[in-house]
Amino acid sequence: MKISEKFHKRGTSAIVLFPIIYYIISDTFHANKYIKFLMVILIFIYTVLLDIGYRFTNNLIEKKKDIIKIILWILFNLALVVWWYFKFVHL
Repeated sequence: MKISEKFHKRGTSAIVLFPIIYYIISDTFHANKYIKFLMVILIFIYTVLLDIGYRFTNNLIEKKKDIIKIILWILFNLALVVWWYFKFVHL
């Protein structure tokens, strides 16, 4: 297993475990809503950059279909960020 595959799996698990991490940090440190949303933004940037880096290092970006997959993945993550904003910050 290549190092880039390990990082890609860790990034995917970070997205899956994000709600648990979010509630642990918010309950432990009593963070306000802006700090919580900043954490959402940081994990969004982390996963998007990790996914793009994984695809570049393994030469998976060769076709137009692969670029469309990346754009859809970024749009999906961006939709999650907007949803978290309206759910937790803009109350």
